[in-house]
Amino acid sequence: MNKRRSLAAGGLGCAAAAAVNFIIYFAFCHSGMNYLDANTTAWIIAIFIWYCIERRLICQSRNTWYKDLFSFYSRHLSTLLAETILLLLAVDGLHTSSPVSKVIISIVTALVNFFIYQNKVHNYIQTG
Repeated sequence: MNKRRSLAAGGLGCAAAAAVNFIIYFAFCHSGMNYLDANTTAWIIAIFIWYCIERRLICQSRNTWYKDLFSFYSRHLSTLLAETILLLLAVDGLHTSSPVSKVIISIVTALVNFFIYQNKVHNYIQTG
């Protein structure tokens, strides 16, 4: 698979994970689940969906699926930690609603991730 197509497939996985994350988060919050528990559960499921998409469309790894899955979760754990801390501060500290906080914090963490990995992705395309 060429590098541009690989990046496009990765973007598709990211978008699908974000959609799944929001749907599950809002459904669980609406059902009465605590917002932090809903965020963690939604993240676990969304990252699994993202992993499945990337493994199916991109991954050329020779590792077993469970090693790759563990590695994938490990690489994305900082996003869960950041979202959890920011949600806790926004909802409990600033008393904003959890749905509004979730949307704003998700946008902020996505932008931060974009800027962190922008140079890495640019170099990835340039070398291919």
